[in-house]
Amino acid sequence: MLRDDTFPSNLALFAHDNFSVERGHGRLTLREEPTEVRQFTSAAICSRHGYLYGKFSAEVRPANVPGLITGLFLHRNSPRQEIDIEFVGKDTRQMLTNVYYNPGGEGARMEYGYRGTPALVDLGFDASEEFHHYGIEWSATSIRWLVDGRLVHKRINWDPTPIPHLPMQFNVNLWHSRSTELAGKLDRGDLPAHVDLRTVEIILGEACHMGLRIDTAYPPRAPPHVPNEARFLQASTSATAAGIEYSLRDPRRGRVRLGRRRTCVSGLRRRDFPQKLVQA
Repeated sequence: MLRDDTFPSNLALFAHDNFSVERGHGRLTLREEPTEVRQFTSAAICSRHGYLYGKFSAEVRPANVPGLITGLFLHRNSPRQEIDIEFVGKDTRQMLTNVYYNPGGEGARMEYGYRGTPALVDLGFDASEEFHHYGIEWSATSIRWLVDGRLVHKRINWDPTPIPHLPMQFNVNLWHSRSTELAGKLDRGDLPAHVDLRTVEIILGEACHMGLRIDTAYPPRAPPHVPNEARFLQASTSATAAGIEYSLRDPRRGRVRLGRRRTCVSGLRRRDFPQKLVQA
């Protein structure tokens, strides 16, 4: 879904209108646009539901404007837990990883617990120049960060933090940091700034797969029984779904309604993303 909120260290307010489809890919835009609470607006997308363990990835081209941060991350509150990939606009030849952890079960008001030491990964290329595939593999005992399928960083339990143990939402966003030390100083003449997004993928277990891509044709091509404004396919099978309730087909178990099985992806709905986004 598209977010319409902000957070204390972000100098921009997320707004639906700042997400668009340009030349066959999604685009998140940060611009100078005064509102009641912020002087800038930007865009953020996140999964409607939280997921526990799996592979979470996106194919993106981050913004290279100092003062801005492009984020791909898993996050939850109560208690706060988080696994980060961030691109700091002042140097997009590096990728910043981090983990936040707080103990407790669902609803625990623990927001200031363990914090992993941030780690910078030298990419060997400028991430803002081309699309690359960035992923987080999260299990109960380790977290692995991947770039174009290559392992670039890893953490195991208690090195230096516990591994987050509760469901989290997957997010992609563009935001303006209050910290000039972290992100650099924004030159307003560099705005508007953009993050381009080609795919988002979540894989939970061996049978459940959810992906998003941008369809270059509009309206999306679809079988006759699927509404023309949206088409939804399960990548590894021929299963289709229509309307706002979706299902996958597991060849071993038959049709599985999303939201009814904890082990499966639950509930992207048609309103979650603009109509040109296609699940595949």
